Amino acid sequence: MGSDSVRDAIVALEGARTFQLPISGPFVSIAPVTTGPWYWIQLILFRHLLPTNYAPWILIGLCSVLMVVVMYLVGLFLEGKRLALILAAITTFSRNQVLVATELVNPSVVGFYSGVVLLLSIWLWKRGPDKRLGLLLGVVFGILLTTHYQSAGLVSLLLTLLLFGRRYLSTFVHSLVGIVITLVPLLCFELTNHWFNTRHLLRYLLVDQYQIWTPMRWLTYVSDFWPRFIAFVLGGGKPFGLIVMLSIAGVFGFQLVHRKLPRLYLLILINFIVSVVIIRYYRGERYFGYLQFFHPFLILFSGYVIDSVFRLYRGRVLGWIVLMLYLSAVIPSTVSLLQPSAFTEGVRQLSERTYMAFGPGPFRLYQCKGATNWDIGGLMLQLTVDRRYSESGKPLIYRWGCSFPDVRHDGTKIYDTSGGELQKPERFFPKMENLYDISVASPAAVAALGWEEVSPASMYQSAARWWMDEQP
Repeated sequence: MGSDSVRDAIVALEGARTFQLPISGPFVSIAPVTTGPWYWIQLILFRHLLPTNYAPWILIGLCSVLMVVVMYLVGLFLEGKRLALILAAITTFSRNQVLVATELVNPSVVGFYSGVVLLLSIWLWKRGPDKRLGLLLGVVFGILLTTHYQSAGLVSLLLTLLLFGRRYLSTFVHSLVGIVITLVPLLCFELTNHWFNTRHLLRYLLVDQYQIWTPMRWLTYVSDFWPRFIAFVLGGGKPFGLIVMLSIAGVFGFQLVHRKLPRLYLLILINFIVSVVIIRYYRGERYFGYLQFFHPFLILFSGYVIDSVFRLYRGRVLGWIVLMLYLSAVIPSTVSLLQPSAFTEGVRQLSERTYMAFGPGPFRLYQCKGATNWDIGGLMLQLTVDRRYSESGKPLIYRWGCSFPDVRHDGTKIYDTSGGELQKPERFFPKMENLYDISVASPAAVAALGWEEVSPASMYQSAARWWMDEQP
């Protein structure tokens, strides 16, 4: 669990329960702009397919596992079985691929879809023009792009089709059609909300981005940012990331100088460099979690270096040594991730204490209007997953800002504030930490003091249908 994963899980479960599909997705961090709805739509549809409240996490885990298959196929198409198995091993023990297997947020699926885009591009380069494959590439890229705009640089993979001449023109056009198909929900959102995303994205590109100072000289970018990022993706520490980076640069540099680098790798390398330059001049936070589209490139390049050692004269033993050294460097940092996050553990303990203090439920929750507290969202999600939430359940308030209700269901006073210390309001309500059982209070008194109910329906509305209330 996390703040964003609470939102996404509730959208998935409530959307599946009410048979609703959103037309926009989560907001991005750089501007008041939303992503597309395909990430949420996938979670909702998968919840229908798999009747368990853990379906959203199962889907995110499957994407991480399927990434191993995708990278295996990338290696198989490029070189053969040995590179395929090396890439599968690297992906399996990739630190970030294990991390995203449990993080229910939209960037977590970007690496998988980026790998599929790379796989389909290689397939087209090797197989030749194919309209249906081009359409599929466009659809996958459109889903990838609207899931998180970080992957915009990968459009260069589609443009690469034009380098193969006029015979690929129809394939390229079909890929554009595929992209347009995936943009239909966002277009509906734009048409009904005064071009909300378009207006704010243009403002960011033309004005707001220039108000942000992001110091990053090339030397720092290459010598510090990239080694740390490589270690974040593959595992190990910064020194290991630096070794991997220099090894990749050395092998590709040597083959370029001696004109031994295969054409397909050259195309992949050019696309990678384009994205590297784009991120260098990007005006915003270069958060590692927002750069998932680099993952298939880093996995492929690392595997290619190890495979190059195997291809040396009598390099079989040396290749196995390098592969074992690589895995021994990354596995400890990967294994260290196999534990619940602090937020997840905190919510679990809070829910268990709630059940012990107030009984098995069901419950419904209230918080003070306008208050933002992730504990209450996490608790609501846990109640939903445990099937202990009900609109008619025992009412609990999370004490944060508003006054206690003072009127019973029959209209009589619960307490009198003029009574001094002995008449403190909280003395009249069963308590567990910041949670209070207000079963004795009338709903009208609760609402009059600014308390609002926190429910899956209200959380879905504020996340996926906020524009219906705010009318931007």
